[in-house]
Formats: sequence, structure tokens, C-alpha cells
Amino acid sequence: MGRIDPRWLRAARLAGATLVAVGAFDIVLRGHSLSRNEDGAILLVAGAALLSLHVVLARRGGRDCTDALLAAALAVPFVPAGIALLAYSPPSAASFLGSGGDILSPFRDAASAGLLVAAVAFAGAYALTRQPRWVLVVALAVGFGIELQSAAPIPIFFGTSTDRWTPAVILAVAAAVTVAAAWRVPWEAERRNLLVAAAIMLAAAAEARAFGGSADAGRDLFLAGLLAASAAIAWWRATPGIAVAVIFTGGVLTISLSQRSGYFGVAAVLAGAALAAAATFWSVRPANGGGPPALPPAPAA
Repeated sequence: MGRIDPRWLRAARLAGATLVAVGAFDIVLRGHSLSRNEDGAILLVAGAALLSLHVVLARRGGRDCTDALLAAALAVPFVPAGIALLAYSPPSAASFLGSGGDILSPFRDAASAGLLVAAVAFAGAYALTRQPRWVLVVALAVGFGIELQSAAPIPIFFGTSTDRWTPAVILAVAAAVTVAAAWRVPWEAERRNLLVAAAIMLAAAAEARAFGGSADAGRDLFLAGLLAASAAIAWWRATPGIAVAVIFTGGVLTISLSQRSGYFGVAAVLAGAALAAAATFWSVRPANGGGPPALPPAPAA
């Protein structure tokens, strides 16, 4: 029997990984007779299988092979979702009253457990494959998993009218720790992914504070500090992900400032500052992200 074309084998692996993910999701979505634990177990088993497939393919064909990356991308949402469903505990009347009526507390706790446990699994995948994108996933899973334990009244992406600094501060501290880790990491790809994770967490911290409290000077200064930190990250290593995070953080600061002074003036000031900073940035930063470019040679006398 002749050998099968490797391209057909790769296509089969891609199709197989996709069918596993689609099939598991469809079973959970349509399986009305299944319990919550059964749903969680199905998602977790599918995620673990895809993660194992990623490790095998990455170790055999290289960490950047297409089928290994697809298996990893499909595993990322399945593993924490499955763990969260297994960890979820419906609130009792006593726990509901003890939480001050926070009906989303059990969901937040389950999501936090899913992210933190999944971070351990993803860290193991990185140790086995040395795929640098796992560094980004692990940093975000740990940062948001800890943030969800901060007893915020509701998850950060829905906003709240109460003044709470805890979620935003936790994310800002997680971003600072991630930047410190990036400073010490000797590998460029891992460093870049850590900086992207830090920029995303700074943007999330800005969102958490902007929609998690009233407009005041303290909030605006905090958001301005987050924007400055994001700009410093972009100065160090500019990537599309970091650029989007900087723009988002600047937009959040614009919304916060405009609540007290109006949109037009704030937008004009920030747009002018962004244009001037971007022009200066690209004029002094070399393509490789190192030190300032060399000056042109002096004209002959």
C-alpha cells in the first residue's frame, strides 16, 4: 500500500479537530436531557483531547504547524468552559443573602475556577511545546481569573454604578507583573506575547473603572496612567494587538473625560496628542524595536 500524501493527512487532522469541537458544542447545545455536570464533562473531555492533539502535533511537526495551532485554538475555550460548568454551584438562599443579593456571584466564581485551572493546563502545554502564544493565553487566564475573585458586584464587561476600585486595580497589578515578567524573559516571541497580554489587561482595567464608578478627577487620572502605561508598552514593542489596546484605552479615557467636559474638546485634545505621539514614535523608533536609529552622516565640508 502506497504512502498517503502528507497534505491529505494534514487536511484530515484539521477536519477531525474541527468536527470534535463542533460535535461537542452541538451535543451540549442540543442535549436537553443532559445535566450540567455532563455538559461540563463533555466540553472538558473535548478540550483535553484537542489540547493533547496539539501537543502531539506540535512536538512532531513543529510548534507553528497549522493543524497544531488549530487544535490549540479550539481547545482554549473548551477547557475553561468545561471546568466552569463542573465547578458551578447553584446559590442557596443563605449564600444569596450573604452575598448582598449578587445573583452573578456563583457564575463569577465558576468562571474564575475555570480560568485558573485551565491556566495550569495551558502552562503545561507551553512547557511541552514551547509555543509562545500559550504565554499570552496563560497570562490572560490568570489575570482575569484573579480579577473575577475580587467580589465585584457583576462581571466587568457589564459595568456597574457602584464605586469599586478592586477589579481595575487587580487587572492593573496583573498587567504590571506581566510586564515585569516580559522584562526578564530572554525569548523575543514570549516577551512580545506577554506585552500583548499586559496591554489587554490595562484596557480591561480602564473599562472596569470607567463603567464601574462615577466620573471624578481620581478616575480620570487613573485612566490617564493606564493610557500612559499602554503607550509605553507600544513604544517598547509595537504589535497590532497592543495598538488596538492603546486605542481602546484612549477611547475609554475620552468617554470618562467627556462626562464632565463634553466630547468635542476632549476628543480634539486626545486626537492631537495621539497624532503627535505617533509621529514622534515612528520617527525615532527603528524597525526592530531597539534603540533610537542612527543619525544620517554629516554632509561633506
